Amino acid sequence: MGGLADTTIDPFDIFREVIFRLTVNTTTSLNVAADPDGCNALLKIFHGLDLAATPVTVLFPWFFGPDRMRRFYLMKQFYNTRRNTINERKLKGRNDDDPLQFLIDEGLSAIEITQFAVAVLFTGNANTAVIAPALVCDLATHPSYLSQVREEIETFISLFNVDTSLPLKTRIQTIAYDEWIRPGAFPIMERCLKETIRLRVGTPLHRLTHTDKDIQMGSVIVPPGTIASFHTSFVHHNEDIFTAPFEWDPERFTQGREEDKKSPMAFVGWGVGRHPCLGQKFATFETFLLTALTVMLYDIEVVDQHGKGLIEMPPVGLNNPVVSPPPTAVHLKLSAHA
Repeated sequence: MGGLADTTIDPFDIFREVIFRLTVNTTTSLNVAADPDGCNALLKIFHGLDLAATPVTVLFPWFFGPDRMRRFYLMKQFYNTRRNTINERKLKGRNDDDPLQFLIDEGLSAIEITQFAVAVLFTGNANTAVIAPALVCDLATHPSYLSQVREEIETFISLFNVDTSLPLKTRIQTIAYDEWIRPGAFPIMERCLKETIRLRVGTPLHRLTHTDKDIQMGSVIVPPGTIASFHTSFVHHNEDIFTAPFEWDPERFTQGREEDKKSPMAFVGWGVGRHPCLGQKFATFETFLLTALTVMLYDIEVVDQHGKGLIEMPPVGLNNPVVSPPPTAVHLKLSAHA
């Protein structure tokens, strides 16, 4: 992310591209991640799939309407790119050390590999590509927290490389993945991330009752074959749980206050129950890494599309079917951090 000083960017576009390449590199194919044009073409297909995942396609998967047709067309495009990559490797006798090669060696078909790729890219990219830039914007509009996070990051990096004369990228490369996600490594940034998720995630969650008997959910009986929906705002923006719920306030999670413990499952940002988010650790790593690079390399200011400074983020959109960027344009003005 270097080389962006003295410019204004759309963080929700830039972060999405970087996070997508990171996820492709880690979970699918090294050679695709190394090809910016190919990776951007995949991202365009994937973004289209994400936009076509409307409530209608979720609640009525058997209905072959316009959004379902669009998803079918985009999935065919995605499959073609995977098949071409697989055929190229087999033709050239390549044996790269990445997940794609492992799946090929295990004998999976191109369709099975495509299904795996779509699943991991969705879980590793869709929400993180919104939450990570939102966290940076929230920090930019709260200078005291930005200062604390910068100090926390510098302390963390110095545990592994104290030579401040080296470029930040070089110092960070010495830090293992496990250290970034070690509990307690970033107590302040962890609270800030949790608060950004609480405030910015206002979307419905769906669960198919795939059983042959009724399921009791509180005082509600859910029959077999029924899709139960729950909006995160019922808890995340509930003033009976969180004080001033539409204000960004990481201190609500500090010891002694701990508003998220006022009610069972008051915080559902990573999912709850038996099947929470499987990619939580990797998403946290991506978010912390990109936040560290951004705030340590640049002085940041949130501005609108005309370059006018904003003192706070736009109101949260509560009618989005999926986790989405702010309803109005938000940009970051970057200048080299001394």
